[in-house]
Amino acid sequence: MNKRTKIRLVKYISCLVFVLVLAGSYVLGQHSTQFREAYGASLEFKTALGDMTFFEKTRLWFQFFFEKTRLWFQFFKTHSLVEWYRWISDGLTLPSVTLLSAGLLIWVSNAGALDLLGYSGRFMMQLFLPASKKRYGTYGDYVAEKREKRIKGYGFLLVSGAISLAVTFLFIALFFTVA
Repeated sequence: MNKRTKIRLVKYISCLVFVLVLAGSYVLGQHSTQFREAYGASLEFKTALGDMTFFEKTRLWFQFFFEKTRLWFQFFKTHSLVEWYRWISDGLTLPSVTLLSAGLLIWVSNAGALDLLGYSGRFMMQLFLPASKKRYGTYGDYVAEKREKRIKGYGFLLVSGAISLAVTFLFIALFFTVA
């Protein structure tokens, strides 16, 4: 695997992790009181450690770990599959649409659809702020310079956004199938 492929793979994985983190935060936010209670218990546990021996601390850490694991299993058991499908689809929607729309915006900008808007904005700035840095002669000069500065390597946004949107639609279909 060459360096370029590794970099591309890291971009894809980081975008998908971004999507999963946002979706997970949405799902956990649905029942924040249970997790807030567990977090409060963990704070009490950390303050109770004080002057204990190593073996007592180890025993308490294992006890606390198993208690947390029991809470997680209890959380997963107490909710129906329909609720999980809805939470996962809701949580995946925003990050996948954000990634896909950012990729599409870059693609539209690279195609030159926003060049006229950018040129007119710079032209207005030059009229009202005469000390601006660069002056473009014509619209053709502006477009020629912008063609050289196009953004490259943004395909990972489109691919990871499309994959996560497909997973979103899968969970939406599962939700309506089960519900």
